[in-house]
Formats: sequence, structure tokens, C-alpha cells
Amino acid sequence: MNDKERMFNRIDALIDADIDVTRISKELTQQEYGAIRKQAARAFGSYAQALWEYGIGGPIGKPSETELFGCFEITDNYEVVKTPNAAYVREMYELDDVTYRRLTQPYRKQTEIDALDEFYREQYPLDHLPTAVLRETYPKLYGYLRKHYGTYSAFLKAYRISYDFALDRNFGGRKSASYGHAFERKLGVILRAIYTDVEHHVKIDDCIPDFVLNGAQWVDAKLSASTIYDTRSRTADKYAKKVDAMTVYYALGKREPFTYGIAEVLHVSTLYSALERAGRRDLVDDMEAFISANDIKRKEDAA
Repeated sequence: MNDKERMFNRIDALIDADIDVTRISKELTQQEYGAIRKQAARAFGSYAQALWEYGIGGPIGKPSETELFGCFEITDNYEVVKTPNAAYVREMYELDDVTYRRLTQPYRKQTEIDALDEFYREQYPLDHLPTAVLRETYPKLYGYLRKHYGTYSAFLKAYRISYDFALDRNFGGRKSASYGHAFERKLGVILRAIYTDVEHHVKIDDCIPDFVLNGAQWVDAKLSASTIYDTRSRTADKYAKKVDAMTVYYALGKREPFTYGIAEVLHVSTLYSALERAGRRDLVDDMEAFISANDIKRKEDAA
């Protein structure tokens, strides 16, 4: 039995197993898919040619829009990367490097723009995220921003948002931003343990509150209470155009409530009694550990 016959037997077995042999990258594990591709390449030059000689498919045409979009995906850090489907498309349609780049360029561009939109919907408005910090925290995303919008200011303007990017001397840098994100995530867990309806980062016109409780109460998370006074973050002023009142929860600093514009500013500890009633003392302990750790980190960073 020669290599071609063995490959035909392999295709027979796949069909008998109810595998769609035209979509093996989706149907099989990466290891199985790779083994079949190598076997087909040895016998026929490519898997597409193997299918053609087997009697499946027709003359090779061009990949569809769905297939071309499927060559890329967005990571958790908003980076656009190739998917395993990219190699499959290249082989299936016998695309050389130049042709592949030409065909996929518009789809990669759109995916990069989608990554910027995803970043905006999930992360903005962020406390203390001027241009310098965006460049450090999300370097690939910053490259997409410069490529497709020119400047951070122009990017936000496309969403009808104005923002002062001046980096003042009190800014804590990339570490401060990551601590703020962590507090927001932990606050979300706490709110979901107390409230039945908690929405996260819902875009309402040009506002994206961190949380909306029971479809009405807007909530924002601030790592420290002083953040609300920052001239670059005009959250309360902007939200006042849409709602009459909102709540801001913070983690670091004195635990005394106060008001700022429409915002009632409360330390996260004001939620502890509700957590205990819900049987979630573990979340109280977790938050207190987070606060203690960040107090230590702030002292270390300042040293």
C-alpha cells in the first residue's frame, strides 16, 4: 500500500466516524489535525489536494469572509493573534505568504478595531490611565490605536469622550492601574453575592458605569476615595447628565462616607453586613486581605 492509498484509507475512516473531512481543524484535536496534515503533505503535497483526488471538493477558489475572519482572535490583553484556522485556510486554498497577507489584511484590520472597541467597552472609563500608561500596560493595543486613530485623544473622540491625559506626579503608574482593576473585579463578586441583578460595563449613551444594580442604581469602583477628585476623571459630572444619584465604593483610605456631586462615596466595608447575612464571610475576609496587601504595596512603592 502506497502513501496515497494510506491517506485515502485515513479519509475513509474519518468519514465513517462522521467527521466532516472538509473541516478537520474544527472537528479534531490539534494533535490529530497536525498528523493528518503531515500525512497528506507527504502523499499529495497538501490536504486540499488529497481531498480533491479523493473526490471531495472542486477547484480551489478563495476563502470566505467567515474563514478569513476566523484566522484571527482577540486575547485577554486585547492583542490580535492568528488562530489555528489560519494554517488550515492557507493549506486548504494553497495560499502563499503574499496572497495570504493580501487577503487577510482587511480582516486583521477590522479585528484590531474590534479589539479597541472591546477595550473601550470593558475597561473605560479607567481611573488613571493616561497615554503613557496605556502604552506600557497594553503595548499591542496602543499600536492598533496609533495605526487606526492616530492618537488616544482621537480614539476617545470617536466615542464622544473627552479625557485629560496629563500624567501628574501623584499617579501610581501601571501598578496602581492593576490594583484598581483587581478591586473592581472583587467588588463585582461582592455585589453579585448581594444583588440579584448586576450588570457590568453597560454602555448608556456616552457613559459606562462599572455596575448597574437592579437595572437602576449606578455604581463605580475606585481604588481610593481621593480618585474621585482627580481632574482627569469627571465621572460624577458626566453621569449627572443621565442619573440623579450614584454610588462609589472605594477600598483604600479612611472609612468615612461622604458625598461628591451626585455620588454617595462609601467604603467597601459598608457592604460587609449584607455579605454576612448572605453567608459570605469569606468575601469579607478576602477584601480585607486585599486592602491590607495594597496598603503594604503602596508604602513599598512610595519608598
